[in-house]
Amino acid sequence: MNVIQTLSFRQLFNLKAKTLEQRITNFYHETQNSSVTIKYILALKVRCQLGAAEFDHFLKDLVREVFM
Repeated sequence: MNVIQTLSFRQLFNLKAKTLEQRITNFYHETQNSSVTIKYILALKVRCQLGAAEFDHFLKDLVREVFM
């Protein structure tokens, strides 16, 4: 039995893009919690604006899936 945990602010602003991509995608597919997933993506948008260029167009396919 897997227990899906939410991500902390520290994790959102310190983990590498690849790790966050896996964790957020797994979180959404396991929980179908679109509101928390969108909050994660918006937090990463802020991180991108603060200079983390690797988060530009981050999780584009998942965003499309959530809003379809």
